[in-house]
Amino acid sequence: MRYLPYIRYAVPVLLVGYVLAQALLSYPLTGTSQLHERTRFLGMLLPAGRVERVAAGMRLVGEPVYLDVRLPPRAQAYELEFITAPGSLPLKLGVRQGRDWSYDFPKVEATPTSTSGTTYRITVASVPYAEPDHAARVIISAPELSQGSITVARVQVRLMREPVSFAWLWRAIKQAL
Repeated sequence: MRYLPYIRYAVPVLLVGYVLAQALLSYPLTGTSQLHERTRFLGMLLPAGRVERVAAGMRLVGEPVYLDVRLPPRAQAYELEFITAPGSLPLKLGVRQGRDWSYDFPKVEATPTSTSGTTYRITVASVPYAEPDHAARVIISAPELSQGSITVARVQVRLMREPVSFAWLWRAIKQAL
């Protein structure tokens, strides 16, 4: 019974420990979005006038369309999977390279599936440019959009982070000052 008054410290210690573990450990972070609203790691398709919401996901009305990937601190790489609805036309994906709106269009893996359309996978091994709020921009282009429609059913993201080290901590402190 003499330890009972100290129980009130257990909850804050457990919560702070959990938050520190989430912030410091370097396992990959994953998330999925149907692009109807902003999520923890993915923004919405922009500009809003070039997309419309349908039952199967978001249909591209005009092109190009942009998607912001919201990166946590220490993010060093990410992978995106765009899953399109069956019967959608092909996509072309690019990654923003700098402030001057230049984009790199790497080779994208397109894997057709029998039930969910086509999966387009783009892997960015090192983040070339991120906005000051830690957002990397991806461009979605559809050269053949006038011949049909494209519906993006969902997007999955996988973020890889740099391991925590004293060098990383020192860089973060210097950058903050």
